[in-house]
Amino acid sequence: MSASTIEHPPTSSMRPTSQPHGVGMADCAVQVVRPPPAEMLWAISQECDLAEAHRRLAWLGVGALLVTSHEHVVGLITIDGIRRARARHATNQRVADAMTDAGHIPLLGWQRVLQLTLSDVLHIFESTRTNHLVVVESAASDFTPVRGLIYRRQVLRQLGVFPVLNRGLELALANIAVRPPSVAVAMERRP
Repeated sequence: MSASTIEHPPTSSMRPTSQPHGVGMADCAVQVVRPPPAEMLWAISQECDLAEAHRRLAWLGVGALLVTSHEHVVGLITIDGIRRARARHATNQRVADAMTDAGHIPLLGWQRVLQLTLSDVLHIFESTRTNHLVVVESAASDFTPVRGLIYRRQVLRQLGVFPVLNRGLELALANIAVRPPSVAVAMERRP
């Protein structure tokens, strides 16, 4: 069934069961991995109108959809991506105009995520200039299940950083978190 022919409302089990909790920069990255929905993932055509994609996301209660073209996954569209695109006030915007190309979404293996801190995750976001990370069981495998997604905006929200802050400030926060305590204390004592 295509996203444009959805006939029945989603079940409540498809929606997140809890609100994201607060985290710290040194916390393990596993705490911000959003698992994929247990029942199904949703996809939408790259030709779909942005307003329609926004309605579908709201109706489903999900934050992202896979984007398809000619029976291939070509990207990822999020509610935030749609809002940014719509703010440009262009006419006849399609999902393809606001999606993140699949080739630009980094994969992280689960074992690596277990070793990363949130500071590391922010560094990955900054160095790859992306807003999403896909977490898979094994990044080295040719065939592997998706364990979940990490969204930049969700990480910042859980850290208590307002989304209006620019990426430069996000990186500064990440750098502060990885400084040795003695450096941070010395900096605080400066007049």
